[in-house]
Amino acid sequence: MPPSRQPKLTMPAIVETAIELADAEGLGALSMRKLATTLDAGTMSLYRHISDKDQLIGAMAEVAGAAFAYPYDQDGSWTWRERVTIAVDLDWALFERHPWMVFAYAAPRYTLSESSLACLRWLADGLTDLGVDDEEATSMALSVWDLTNGVALMLATDRILHTGPREASAPDGLKERLDVGVESLCRGFAARGPD
Repeated sequence: MPPSRQPKLTMPAIVETAIELADAEGLGALSMRKLATTLDAGTMSLYRHISDKDQLIGAMAEVAGAAFAYPYDQDGSWTWRERVTIAVDLDWALFERHPWMVFAYAAPRYTLSESSLACLRWLADGLTDLGVDDEEATSMALSVWDLTNGVALMLATDRILHTGPREASAPDGLKERLDVGVESLCRGFAARGPD
């Protein structure tokens, strides 16, 4: 009997395919059955690698988010403003590439992965330059995340309500509005401490 040409079913292959499906059809359309069909595998064979859809979404969020990680592992002397700008730009790029991540990141259990926490620490470390302690800097970093995710969540919800997940395009000026919001947030941060 000739060896099978079908690739071995692995966790990375499952997660990659799930991300592709969510990118194409949205997180709500993702099911274990659809994923198994796309992988040309039995639904039950997926459960040898992943316990349930919740664990799958967590793995998807970790892989997708890690591709847009902040430069926390690089030597650099970024100012707090540069760190905020980098964080917003990378998060926005993530949401544009993988719109379903807006909804995944709205749930803390998917937001607070190991790589996400490293990104949060990197952002908060820069904000301590404002003369605040670690707790306040972390709160400020979470405010940056909330602003970015909140704007993206409003856009994603509007797309779903008015056009459906596949047909929407970003309204003119949304990125500029987000930039204005970030600049306003930075002014508020700057009022708390040194620049």
